[in-house]
Amino acid sequence: MDLSENDIGASGAASLSDAIKVNTVLSNLDLSGNKIGASGAASLSDAIKVNTVLTNLDLRRNNIGASVAASLSDAIKVNTVLTNLGFW
Repeated sequence: MDLSENDIGASGAASLSDAIKVNTVLSNLDLSGNKIGASGAASLSDAIKVNTVLTNLDLRRNNIGASVAASLSDAIKVNTVLTNLGFW
């Protein structure tokens, strides 16, 4: 699903995170260029930990910064399905 460049923001990312946690079908999600920021990315990290089908997630150009890198790293360690994460 391509939701790139939609100005979703942190609150939109939090809402999407709730859906990603229970998702059983969506395997590709492009959220690039959505101004998600650190708090939105942190919400997505929580979702990545429990999602079992998402294989590709693009978070590029979201002003996430290094502060969330540890959270994303922890999520990737737990998730055994996610194979591609666009972060830079």
